[in-house]
Amino acid sequence: RDLNVLEVARSVDQATKAKEQLAKESIHRARDEVAARKAALQAQMREQEQRLLEEEKRLANLEQELKTGCSQDEQRQVQALRSAIEGDGRDIRNLEREVASKLDAMRRATDAYVEAEERLSTKRAERKKR
Repeated sequence: RDLNVLEVARSVDQATKAKEQLAKESIHRARDEVAARKAALQAQMREQEQRLLEEEKRLANLEQELKTGCSQDEQRQVQALRSAIEGDGRDIRNLEREVASKLDAMRRATDAYVEAEERLSTKRAERKKR
């Protein structure tokens, strides 16, 4: 059967609309794929950036260790030991002052005792003479 002009125009119009719809769907799928690939790439870039930051931090720690000659843990131990030694030094100086003070007090007391003994001996000797 032959198609009349109106049927041909309708058929062409339907075919054009179907083709346009397929093209739109194809474009939407392509956009979705591009968006998905973009999101995947962004996630990879974030992961890679995180790895690079961790590597930079590790290198900075190594550089610091190279400059100081020891790691941060060792530096903390050295600082703790230094503080303990300084504290012991302060304690020793305080005890030395205390010992010197008590030694001085003991000498004064000994001198006073000797002086009192001498006065007592002198008084006893005077009493015997009388």
